[in-house]
Amino acid sequence: MESPTINEHVPQVQADQPVEPVTIPTVPETPNREIKVFNPPANAPPPAEVPESFYKLDANEVGRLYKSQVDNRQKMENAPLRTQKMRTTEEQERMKKYPRTTIRVRLPDGTILQAVFQSKEKG
Repeated sequence: MESPTINEHVPQVQADQPVEPVTIPTVPETPNREIKVFNPPANAPPPAEVPESFYKLDANEVGRLYKSQVDNRQKMENAPLRTQKMRTTEEQERMKKYPRTTIRVRLPDGTILQAVFQSKEKG
């Protein structure tokens, strides 16, 4: 069995027929991320150890958290409804105010990676 040749996949064009231009997909330009790596100093103290009891909430803390959640929900429910145009305008204002976002990631060994992204970028 013969394998197909490239000429079988290329359409044949007559000399008197106009040829359609072929569009080649391009790779979008990668923006400058301004990537930085911060190494921890050699004499840096080890991270503080926190006892397990630090993460346990008492009754007063739970009550304050619950009240805060209830207040936030009531405030959202009582807020006036906004149109799509109003939401879009607010989003554009935020983008003008914060066009770039800096993200830092701390690795377990203490090294910090930093990169800059456009705020409007999506994953």
